[in-house]
Amino acid sequence: MGFTDLRIVDSQAHLEPATRWVAHGSGDIIDNIEVFHTLADALHDVDFTVAT
Repeated sequence: MGFTDLRIVDSQAHLEPATRWVAHGSGDIIDNIEVFHTLADALHDVDFTVAT
């Protein structure tokens, strides 16, 4: 069990080359990252959220 969708707010860190080796085995999630300008935009249709 895990997650399949990753939403990022106002960041470009996922574009760094190191992303793929730090998140080894998560290429499918990395390839489908959604980037939003605001937290409100990112959460507009979400019922449950985990943030760090």
